[in-house]
Amino acid sequence: MNRRKDRLIQTEADILLAAQALLQSGREEFHTYALSREVQALTGARLQISHAALYQAVKRLEGMGYLAGRWETPDGDAGAGPPRRMYRLAGSYAVALASFQADRTPPAPQWNPAGGTAQ
Repeated sequence: MNRRKDRLIQTEADILLAAQALLQSGREEFHTYALSREVQALTGARLQISHAALYQAVKRLEGMGYLAGRWETPDGDAGAGPPRRMYRLAGSYAVALASFQADRTPPAPQWNPAGGTAQ
């Protein structure tokens, strides 16, 4: 796929929208499972992204600077599980989302006083 490295694709935009919804619900940090569940909730399960595709898209978003990640080590017992990657929104993700949505929105028809609307 040829695309500009600073441009989002639909899956990445859906992930950022899900991250934004998580932030608005009070979760400043989240892991990929929470992102996956939120993407499905926001899209009405229209998008069921595989874990491999999700991790690749999150890695691209982190590389673009729209997500920031850190490793979280479980406290307590040795059986508490392995470290997991936690993410938060970062950088100018909102600008990237607005640009993505503007590119997807068709222009409104312009009024032509001589003959109704013009294409």
